[in-house]
This record gives sequence, C-alpha cells and structure tokens, in this order.
Amino acid sequence: TTSLAAMWSATNTTYGGSKAGHEALAAVMARELDGTGVTSNVLVPGGNTYTAMTASFLGEKRKEELIPANIMKAPYRWLASDASSHFTGQRIVAYNWDENLPLENRLQIAAAPAAWPQLGGFPRSRG
Repeated sequence: TTSLAAMWSATNTTYGGSKAGHEALAAVMARELDGTGVTSNVLVPGGNTYTAMTASFLGEKRKEELIPANIMKAPYRWLASDASSHFTGQRIVAYNWDENLPLENRLQIAAAPAAWPQLGGFPRSRG
C-alpha cells in the first residue's frame, strides 16, 4: 500500500483513498481467512520510492533521494515463502527490513498491524 501520510495527503485523494481501502481490505481478509491457511499482509517501501512511475515525472535528478524499488525484494521473498505461513494481518515496511538481523528482530522493527487498528482502538472487547 503506502504510508499513512500519503493516504491522508490532501493532494492524493484517489491514490491515498484507494491505498487506505486496500490496506483495510487486507486487514479484514486476514481476520476472515484466519485458520484457513491463507494469509493477507501488506508490504510498503517505507517512503518515496524510485519506480517507473516516479521516474516518468522526476527523471534522474532525484533518484538518489528516493528509496530504490528493489528494497521490496527481501521481505517479498519471505512473505511468499512457507516461513511466513502463520504471519497475517500485518504491514511490513521494507525500508526497516534488515536481513542481517534474526527474523524475530526484523519483524519487531519492520512489521505492525495492517490498517492501523491502534488509531481507532479496534478491536474493542465487549466486556
């Protein structure tokens, strides 16, 4: 998806809104599919990223200021592997993914619940 700041940006109405919807969908799917063996997560670069889309309007002049798109490779490979079979409902920030750390530490630094449930106090207990 994208960062929360990009979702809420006044200049990104369609982009931000669609990414927010995507992240919410991934979080709901994770809950609905729990126990089926199907996982649902999101992977974000972690900031402005140099891609074919951004290159088309930025050119080479700002390439060094942006995150390289290949930063997504390592966490993507892990998410696509059997090693992540019980990992669901999370967002991974690729910029924070450090292959030099043990997996548990990587996840502590790079992962958090998808769709920012802590912002709304969800899920709430019905005590």
